[in-house]
Parts: sequence; C-alpha cells; structure tokens
Amino acid sequence: MEDYDALMKKYEEAIERIVQMESRGDDGSGKIAALEAELRRTKDRLAESQEVLHKLHDLTKESDKDLNKRARSLSPEGTLVLPPQILRSVRYAIRSRDNEIMQLQRKLKNADMQINELVAHFENAEEARRRLEKQLADAKKDISTQAKAVDEATREVRRLEERLRTAESEKTVIENARKHLEDEMRRMKLNFDQTAADGERKALEDAEAQMRLIEEEYKNRITELMRRIDSLQDDNKHLKGDLSTVKDKYRDLEVEYNSTLHKINEKDQAVKRLEDIRNDLLKDLENQRARFDAVTSELDSLQSNFSTATKNTVAIEMTVKEIKQQRDDIR
Repeated sequence: MEDYDALMKKYEEAIERIVQMESRGDDGSGKIAALEAELRRTKDRLAESQEVLHKLHDLTKESDKDLNKRARSLSPEGTLVLPPQILRSVRYAIRSRDNEIMQLQRKLKNADMQINELVAHFENAEEARRRLEKQLADAKKDISTQAKAVDEATREVRRLEERLRTAESEKTVIENARKHLEDEMRRMKLNFDQTAADGERKALEDAEAQMRLIEEEYKNRITELMRRIDSLQDDNKHLKGDLSTVKDKYRDLEVEYNSTLHKINEKDQAVKRLEDIRNDLLKDLENQRARFDAVTSELDSLQSNFSTATKNTVAIEMTVKEIKQQRDDIR
C-alpha cells in the first residue's frame, strides 16, 4: 500500500506539472500511450482477481453455512482444503498487482524524465524564437535606416544630374556666343576692307576705331567666356566624379538593402517554423493532458478496486483462520 500511495503521489505531481505546462510540448506521447495500455491490462487483471475473490467469498459463505449445519461432520478431506489454495492464489494475484504497480512507478519516473526533457527543449525553442524576433526587429530597423540613406542618395544623384545638365546648357550658350562674336568680327572686318577700298579715310578711321573697340570688347567677352567655360568644365569634372561616387554608394546600398531583405525573409520563415512547432507542441500537450486525466480516472478506479481486494483478502484470511480453528476444534 505504501508503494501504491507513492505511485499515486507521483501521478498527481505529474498531472500538476502538465497543468503548469499548458503552453509547452511533449516528445514522449508514445510512452504515455504505452503506459495507458499497461494500465488497461492491469485493470483487466484486477477484474479477473476480483472475480476470483467473489467466487472465494461465495465459497466461504457456503462453507460457513455447511459448518453451522454439520459442525461435527467436517473431515480433512472435505471442502476445507480449498480455502488455503484459493488464499495462495489471491496472495499470488496481489503480489502480481504489486509488481505491476512497481512497473508503473518505473514507467512514471521515465515519463517524468521525458517531461523534463520536453520542458528544456521547449524553453530552448522559446529562447531561440525570442532571439530571432529581436534580430528581426533590429534588421527591420537597419533596413529602414538604409532605405532612408538610399532615398537621400537618390535625391543627391538627381541634384548632381540637374547641376550637370545646367552646366552643359551654359557651356552650349557660351559656345554659341563665341561663334556669334567671331562671325560679327569677320563681318566688321569685311566692312572695314570694303570701306578702305572706297577711299573714305575718315570713315575708315572711324570704322577702324570702332572695330578696335568692338574687337577689344569681343576679346574681353571671349576671355570671360573662356574662363567661364574652363570653370564649368572643371565643375563638370567634379560633378561627374561626385556622381560616380554617389552611384557607387547607391549600388552598395542597394546590394546591402537586398541582402538585408533576404535575411529578413529567412528570419520570417524561421519564426513561422518555430510558431508551427510551438502550435504542434501545444496540441500534443492538450492531448497528453486528456490522456493523463483518463489515466488518473483509471488509477482512482484501480485504487478503489485494490483497496476492496485488500479488505476482502484480509476478511478471507480471517475466515480461513476461523475455519482452521473450527477444524482443529472439531478434531
């Protein structure tokens, strides 16, 4: 009975642990199923033992009636030979039940170890899921920062391209102005040559003076335009260099952005797999809890039947002793 009480205590502790592990999983459901099958077999054997006890009880009643009727006619060869044999069978059945209870204790201990392993496995899975969620949040934060950097780089590229187009337009305008001045100088020189051929000295001198003024003015404008052209060309070179650098940086950011997106997708998939594993573990836990409830009910029934069988055995032993005493008295 002490072993049986210890077994029941361990089962109650296991059930309390299962209640506390509602969000956790169980890798030992196969062991629990085997334990349930063993309990069913034990219950069947107990039913057989109870049937034997009932027969023994009926036989004892019949023997008591016979003793009352024929107190002096009992002989050693009569029915008094049967109770010791049946008692030995009952004791053997009780010892078998004790052995089965010890086996159940060992199986319960193994199930408890498997539950502890499951708890550790589940806690490790939860810790891994939390780490992945933190890494995912950090990766999303990094991708947001990189996206802002990419947008800023894109705007910078557009500004540089706009400045480059403006410089190209100014260069074209200056080139056209220079060509126009050269054409104007050729035209005025042609007019000067025509005026000299006609012999109009005064007009020629005025034309020469005007031409010199215009030529000087054109030279100054051409010099200024050339200086601006050189400055624009230098700016153009710098802008092209800056644009190349920005484009390289943009490409690097784009590659890093795509790599980070790929990592985020992988971590999303990992988190989903962990969620699926967690749901499966929770489902297995619910199934195991139902099985443990059924096992607890069967154990309660087994305890009741075992107590009844023990009481009947004690009563039978007392009856057998009384019968033996009566037989000895008769002798």
